[in-house]
Amino acid sequence: MSQSFLDEIKTEGGCEQRYRHLIKRSDLSIVVLDSQGYVSLISSNTRSSLNDDGQKVKLGPEDKDLDYLRELACAEGAYLPQVYKVHVSAEEAESKI
Repeated sequence: MSQSFLDEIKTEGGCEQRYRHLIKRSDLSIVVLDSQGYVSLISSNTRSSLNDDGQKVKLGPEDKDLDYLRELACAEGAYLPQVYKVHVSAEEAESKI
């Protein structure tokens, strides 16, 4: 399942609007990517450790498993433990893992 939305991202210079895409995979992992090339991968094990209940559950419209929202709320450049981050850029030497 995927969702796309316009979001405001905290950056060093203030706030910036970006399109974000949230992909909920069948293996219970979450992929978040935005229009500037930033990608975050939250594995099912990371979701479990971020979740207050410490359990893996399938995501659906009625589920209250909102642990991945912590990643969405992070400012640009901030990192959560065990969340894999990548920046893909068309400019030379700008891509980062």
